[in-house]
Amino acid sequence: MRYEYYKACVEAGMPEEKIKELERFFDAEKKKLNNKKKRKEQLSILALSIDAETGVYAEDETISFETEMLYKEEIRIIHDIINSFGPSDREFLYDYFYKAEENISELARMHNVTRRVAEIRIKWLIKEMKEKYFKKNPTGETEIFKR
Repeated sequence: MRYEYYKACVEAGMPEEKIKELERFFDAEKKKLNNKKKRKEQLSILALSIDAETGVYAEDETISFETEMLYKEEIRIIHDIINSFGPSDREFLYDYFYKAEENISELARMHNVTRRVAEIRIKWLIKEMKEKYFKKNPTGETEIFKR
């Protein structure tokens, strides 16, 4: 949190614990924004912003439209592949990437299996995804999967 904000909170009579909570919130939002900027730079996603007064869209010149379209196509193919799996496999993949945040031990705990079983199953699922992906995209040009 910037000092000016901290000073304003103190002057307003805000309790120290509320100031700390607000500071944690600002720090988390700043971190999210920085991560989003880094991710955008890595993926070269098209960025459009709208001017509130004129309603005109302004395109970010540093972004490649072709790269964005290729990335969206890759994502579409991956969604098709994931949907080709059974419900339990889809749930396992979802839990691995989103809930367990790629932590095998957490995934094993969530599904009441041993860590080794979870590790083998996730490796097999990712291997199957890659094989299906490279069948649909024989050139293998991708940012998502590396051969």
